[in-house]
Amino acid sequence: MRAAYVGMVAGLLAGLSILGGCEKRTERLNAPPQGQTDLPSQTQDNYVRMADSALLKERSMSPSHFVPGSTELNGVGVRRLKRYATLLKVYGGELHYDGVEDSEELSNQRVDRIQQFLVSAGVGPDHFGVDVGPAGGQDLRAGETAESRRGLTATNSTVQASQMRIITNQR
Repeated sequence: MRAAYVGMVAGLLAGLSILGGCEKRTERLNAPPQGQTDLPSQTQDNYVRMADSALLKERSMSPSHFVPGSTELNGVGVRRLKRYATLLKVYGGELHYDGVEDSEELSNQRVDRIQQFLVSAGVGPDHFGVDVGPAGGQDLRAGETAESRRGLTATNSTVQASQMRIITNQR
């Protein structure tokens, strides 16, 4: 009798633990690492627009988008170029390949690979260009660069001044 009672309780607990895992799926704030989700967040569109704006500002590909030492695109490179293809169909413009440590031959081959990919994705060859160079965006003049480095470099006097402001509660 006792064994039957223990078996019934164990079966009931096992059934409840199985049913406890059946919760309603909630929407995700972000997409899975690769691909899409069935329950996207309502704010996801905002992030897509921000990412597109950043891509249009940067307009670059780098060695990290290729299999090392080759012209084969890796998964990240394929995803990035697919998005660029969508954007370049609308806006056109220049992309830059910034492989500064690549040989000239490898850089040129990778530029050709980027062009081939975009054309095969439906972007007209007269609608975009690809060259070897740094990422897009507004560059700093030499004086601004030196000044910004000075501002970011901590010295004994700047550290001591900051500590004194903290100690005396000044900002």
